[in-house]
Amino acid sequence: MELENTQGEVEVTTSRRRLIKRMSAGAAGLGAMAFVASLSANPAAASNSGEIAVTGIGGTDGYGGEFSAGLSPLHLVPSASAGKPTAMGTGRAAGEFYVDSAGDLYYLGAVTTATSTGIPTWRRVSGAGTAGSYTLLPLPTRVIDTRPGKTNLSTVTFSSVGGTPTSAFAAGETRTYTVAGVTGTNVPAGATGIAASITATNPSMPSGSTGYFTIFSGPAAPVPAISNVTYNAAGIANAGFFQVALTTSGTAGQLNIFTFRGTDVIVDVVGYFL
Repeated sequence: MELENTQGEVEVTTSRRRLIKRMSAGAAGLGAMAFVASLSANPAAASNSGEIAVTGIGGTDGYGGEFSAGLSPLHLVPSASAGKPTAMGTGRAAGEFYVDSAGDLYYLGAVTTATSTGIPTWRRVSGAGTAGSYTLLPLPTRVIDTRPGKTNLSTVTFSSVGGTPTSAFAAGETRTYTVAGVTGTNVPAGATGIAASITATNPSMPSGSTGYFTIFSGPAAPVPAISNVTYNAAGIANAGFFQVALTTSGTAGQLNIFTFRGTDVIVDVVGYFL
């Protein structure tokens, strides 16, 4: 096998012991060695369809490969194009990973034909435009409760009626709450969104009328023309489930709650995205 070290020098070795020693990673770099060839007599990196530059095959109880390094165990070089591949080509196989120019990671599932022009089985796994993986809390956490004598774990940073109130919402009021990274909420700093329930209790409204919540991230105004959860007549508690993104820039980990009617508000978080 031919190996290229960090100085660009090529070394040919058939000694497994020497090969392992030469492949040891540098203390501060990405590695002391890079594979250059390993397909038949081809002296260069694999470049033709179906060729494989390096193959690692584990034993019955072993691993095909194991990596560790100071910066990252593995680095996939992004493509020059955005989005998933648009042509199959030849030599594709289920189990491939691909990183586009935006840094989004894609996974290739089943391959039906090597000559198809579209690849419907490419799936985006993660990236800047995704919410991240979902963590279900062992028990729901009550992060907001505006009823008298109750505890609000989330902190109010803005109210459209002024100040930082913790009591019942006024009709037409919007409040901004910090949820992620606050002690007791069980939502870690850096979370990109939450899944939760919201309850309107003791609403101030005429019998037979309705109200609604709008829950959103970003600037507190203007309020989007949507409703996440509706509630009805006075004296009846109404709960609904929602998922919402949290702010990830400026003051991170925040969400906004608007209510059409005056009401006490309860929010219980059941999980988060990170």
